Amino acid sequence: MMISNKRGQSAFEFIMLLGFALLFVLIIFYLLQTTLLGLQKDKNREEIKQVANILTTELSLAEASPTQYSRTFSLPSTIRGNVYDISSPDGREIVIHYLGEQYVYFLSGQPLLNYTNLGPGENSLRKRCLSQTDCLLELYEPSIKTQTWWNALYLNRKEVIINNTGSTVLTSYPVFLVIPKAQNMQPDFGDVTFLNGRCNSSGGISLDYELGSYTSASAYFWVKIPSLTIGENKICMYYNNPGPFSTPAESAVWDKNFAIVQHFEDNSTIESDSTANNNEGQLGGGSGASMPAWEVGLSPETLKTPTCDNISSFGASSGSTISIDSGRVKVVDSGTGSAGVYHLGLSGNDQYYSVGDKIQMVLDIDFAGSGLTSANTGCYTTGVAPYTIITNIKTLQQGTNLVTFIVTSAPVAAVTCRIWADGMIPGSNFTVDDWSAKRINNQLGGSYNYDGINDYIDFGNDQSLNISGPITLQLWLKIPGNPSFYDKNWYIFGRGDGLSGATTTGAYVLSYYKGNDKLYFDIDNGTIRNAVTTTLASWTDKWYYIVAKWDGTKNTYGLKVYVDSVINGQSTSNLDFLRTDGPSVRAGYRSLNYYNGSIDEIRVSNIARSDDWIQQDYQMVENQDTLVSFGTEENKID
Repeated sequence: MMISNKRGQSAFEFIMLLGFALLFVLIIFYLLQTTLLGLQKDKNREEIKQVANILTTELSLAEASPTQYSRTFSLPSTIRGNVYDISSPDGREIVIHYLGEQYVYFLSGQPLLNYTNLGPGENSLRKRCLSQTDCLLELYEPSIKTQTWWNALYLNRKEVIINNTGSTVLTSYPVFLVIPKAQNMQPDFGDVTFLNGRCNSSGGISLDYELGSYTSASAYFWVKIPSLTIGENKICMYYNNPGPFSTPAESAVWDKNFAIVQHFEDNSTIESDSTANNNEGQLGGGSGASMPAWEVGLSPETLKTPTCDNISSFGASSGSTISIDSGRVKVVDSGTGSAGVYHLGLSGNDQYYSVGDKIQMVLDIDFAGSGLTSANTGCYTTGVAPYTIITNIKTLQQGTNLVTFIVTSAPVAAVTCRIWADGMIPGSNFTVDDWSAKRINNQLGGSYNYDGINDYIDFGNDQSLNISGPITLQLWLKIPGNPSFYDKNWYIFGRGDGLSGATTTGAYVLSYYKGNDKLYFDIDNGTIRNAVTTTLASWTDKWYYIVAKWDGTKNTYGLKVYVDSVINGQSTSNLDFLRTDGPSVRAGYRSLNYYNGSIDEIRVSNIARSDDWIQQDYQMVENQDTLVSFGTEENKID
């Protein structure tokens, strides 16, 4: 028993000794670790102090230097391989944050201005003196280095920030941008170009873009973004290029899914298509828009279009009536069918025309009877008394006539048009359109106001418009307030007749039905016609964004119409395809009554655009200031 107790005591003593030894080791380890951490902090503090010393040394050099001192210096990008932050909250002290610790160094000299520009890496400091004794020290944004500059011919750039409000990425998206005129931009914005990505990124890819209308204050652009991601997107805009610069490939903005894109920016008898399909719009009926002064090398200011208020004289041997309606002068024969001579004089607001002025108007002649005496039917210009003819007579024919004079000598007081005809039948018309009054401006640049009498635009029947599958129609529409007052069904846009139940001679039509004040979108395969209507049946005199689409299937609610980007009507189609024969595509008129209102930014796609796409298109116009912002202008240095 005695031997056993001694053995137990020895084991206990051994355990105690081992515990004391372990505790000693832990204490030594703790002391070593604390010492090492202290040494590490001392080293960190020393390196941080060196960073602070770099800055204070630079400040001292600047303060002691002559006036107008400037210098670019660098602070370490990291400290011992770790990132840090340096700032000057009030310009009187330096605060460095590193590995969770804060280090503060007070500045002894004058306060530092623009201290928010301080940071790791390259910094620029300058001394600006307002007088010999009144000087300021400030940090400023350094000029951009040439190695990050895309093209040396462009002297300025800034970022354009665009927000995608939807929940999906939009591919090959043509974003609409209103670009304010910067001081260094060319007056016609011809020097503006765009690159994908941020301005300070290298290897930026040039973006396709189209320049629309512009003023001295801003310009409209459509820029093709390869991938408009959800949320914020940044592209870089370069400008201030003295030129010459290349013309952008505008059609490349609109991919192969666009059949036609009409901005109505040409202000001419022919409105060009922005896609590569060249589906130009020919202004028809009374729409021989008398505005193409640029085609003969004249500036718009030299174009003189006689207006309805300029009527100076009218006479007819057989009697008639004259009226002004929706910007048109209308002369109606009230005779008995005998031979008659009609004269319509259009003056220049009691002011003489000048040499070089272009006088232009549209005459629609619709006489039933024996016909015109062409040798004596035409328009001519006259000078002061005795009103000698100074320009040869322009022969007129039955139908629409575009009459143009360029004044080669002066003074010219008026343009006179006369109709000689035999066997007049009462009700025949001799009209003059004032098309300068039809041109209007809106948030997308410009468009036309259709007068409800005989205005329409024909876009032809190109193969690209023969869409047999999915389709999307997009346009901006201004419907007169209380349209039922006009008591007419209106053809707005499409191919063929409109409204369900009409003769099926077309494939896709958007129209207005007076019976319920709703818009109809009809599709047709030659045998069956389907339609969807808006639920909205009350229209005010404002612009609406209208979209009509069919997904090409018999899926539930595959046929939809949108008002201001929100679904406003939907139905299920029982069609598998659309017919591809039939008449040309038109805006404003087909077999229904002529449209009375305005249409702009017509687009037709051979796919069903997504809800996010439609929503983004609408928001880019209605909320441009919210979705688009601009970075700070940057200057190139050599």
